[in-house]
This record gives sequence, structure tokens and C-alpha cells, in this order.
Amino acid sequence: LCLNSSILSILFIFKDSFVIYRYPSAGNKCVIVKQDESSLKKLHSFSELGKADGFVFAPFCITEDTPAVLFDSPIRRVTELDYDNILREVMYNGNCCVLNERLKPYNGKLYDRKSYEEDFNCFKAAIREKRIDKAVLSRSLVLKDDNKKNVIRMFLKACENNSDSYIVLISSDQTGVWLVATPEVLLERCGNVFHTIALAGTMDKRLVISDNESKAIGKISDIDISCWSNKNIWEQQYVSSYIKKRLSYFFSEIEELGPTTVSAGNVVHLRSDFFAEVDSIARISPGDIVRQLHPTPAVCGVPAGESYSLINSKEHNDRRYYSGFCGVVDTDGDSHLFVTLRCMEIFSDCYKLYAGGGILAESNMEEEWRETELKMKTMMDCI
Repeated sequence: LCLNSSILSILFIFKDSFVIYRYPSAGNKCVIVKQDESSLKKLHSFSELGKADGFVFAPFCITEDTPAVLFDSPIRRVTELDYDNILREVMYNGNCCVLNERLKPYNGKLYDRKSYEEDFNCFKAAIREKRIDKAVLSRSLVLKDDNKKNVIRMFLKACENNSDSYIVLISSDQTGVWLVATPEVLLERCGNVFHTIALAGTMDKRLVISDNESKAIGKISDIDISCWSNKNIWEQQYVSSYIKKRLSYFFSEIEELGPTTVSAGNVVHLRSDFFAEVDSIARISPGDIVRQLHPTPAVCGVPAGESYSLINSKEHNDRRYYSGFCGVVDTDGDSHLFVTLRCMEIFSDCYKLYAGGGILAESNMEEEWRETELKMKTMMDCI
């Protein structure tokens, strides 16, 4: 196979959809699933999740334009994180899969600072009026770029930069092309043990590292929770309380660990882990728990129903698959689902980056805007 620059610049159209993913701390291995576009399953409600095995890519809110998509091909290739190896696996009829011609031009709305200010004020008003305690405000940023785009290179860069995150590259006519580098577990099942996390609160990693050095703290995980602001601590407690309550519908005993400080790209977060064990996995479907957890307060708010309605009715940003979830679901075996954070949608003429942050009564708009810029840098560093 010749991989010179002339072949890599071939323009083509192909029918196969694919997903490439790498688990956190999985070393030099990734998994590739290819499937004909016509055979992809569309899930029009989360109640359908768990009735079939495969890789699911689900939006924040299921609509006709953004259904949950299931890759249920039984063929999964495990390969090294090597450009040539991945390229061979995603070849179609001898053509190189760099997705140049398959990428569609962007024709959506632009989200600007004025839109963010309007949304922020709307969310703060709902909090002042005691209709909600917290809501997550998202925004997007369109970066124009007419150059050819080699998404496989971007996937490898995301893996290199984010060793502790779940990295996904997905391409299908239904979803478009997305790159994801998310630190947040939605739900995992290993044997009889279920696991999820509460991830909230954000600080600039550069400031944390500088503070560590001045205080001679060895690792980020050694940072005491008292170093965090009250706003961040309360935000994390909102998420933790919500998740524990939702898990209690299924489990009588839940083990909670944390919170601790964890790294995620350019920022650090507060994280608590929750574990629950069942006698028989046949008693509980991952889909049942996902329907209780999604969307968590980390991407939606508290109370869940009111904040979800506020976001869908007032937020200017079209989230699409941002703040949904993705990963492998197995009705009889292990499942690994992650919240779709730190992501971007890739078009022929631009990149669309997504980010969000929790708005509380104490939130300041300038600080929240800067937080979204920090989160977007994870994807910017892959371009």
C-alpha cells in the first residue's frame, strides 16, 4: 500500500460508516468498527438502548435530525495507534479514507458572544426566580478552514494529548463527522459491578500546576478539596447527589469514593466515583440506568426536568451530539458509555467546537466564558 501525498489527496465518496475509539489509559491500542451506512440502526428513544449490542452515538436530545445511531456490526478490529494501520482498516475499495470529499460544508447558525450573554442572563433569571438551582449553558465556536482535513491525524493527536480520556472518531451520513475526547464516564458495567462518576467544577490546569509547585504538592490528585472555590464544590455536590439518588432506584448499596481532583486536557475537575454490585446482571439493563442518568446535572442541571426544558426552549446553541453519550453497550457483557464532552464537528470548510459550563447563583459571565474557552482548547490542539 502506497501512502504518499498524492494518494492521500484523493477525493472520494464511500458508503461505509465507521467509528474508531480508544479507552482511557489503553496504551497503544484502538478499536475500529466499519458498517454499511444503510444497515446502521437509528434509535428514536433511549428506551431502545440495551435491546441490541454495539457502539452507540446518542445526542443530548433525540430528534428526527439527531437520532441515536447504533453500529451493531460484530466485526471489531483492534489495531495499534499507528496512522498506516488505521488507514488500512478504514480503506474502502482501495481508496484512502481521509474523508476529504465526504465532509459536507457547514450551513448552520453561528453562535456569538451576544447569544451567550442572552442565554446566561436567561439562566440566571431562572435561578433567581427559584425555578432551577443550576443549569448548564453550552456554546459553540465555528473556526473557518478550507484546507483538506485528515481526520485520522486528528484522532491520533487527540489520543496523544489526552491519555486519560475516551477518544472517538465517528463518521456517518446521519451524524456527520465528530471527534471526541471526553473525561466523563456515564455508565460502565464490568461483570456484576456498575460504575459511574460525578464530574464537575473546573480550574485552569496551568494555575493548578503552578500552585502545586509553590506548595510542593506531588500530584494533581493530591490537591485538597479545600483548594476549590465554594461555587465549584457546590456544583460537584449537585451532580453527586443527583447521581446517587438515581442509582438508588436500582441499588440498595452504593459505594462512593472522592471527590478528588483529576486532569482532563487543559483543565482539572472534581470527581467522585460510584460503584454498585448486583447478584445477576440479567436483573438490570444498562439502558434502564442510562435513562435515569442522562442527562446528568454535569450537562443539564437541577432539577433535571426544569433545566432540561429551559435548555431546549431557550438556549441558542444547537447541541446536536454534544453532551449526549457514546460508547459500547452489551446486553450480556461489559458496557462502557461516556458523556460526549470536549468534542467538535468537522466540515469541509470549518470546525465547530462545543463546550459548556454550570451556571449557579454565584456564576460570573466572564469567568464562565473563559471556562468554555479553556475546554475548547482540547479540540483546538488537535487541529
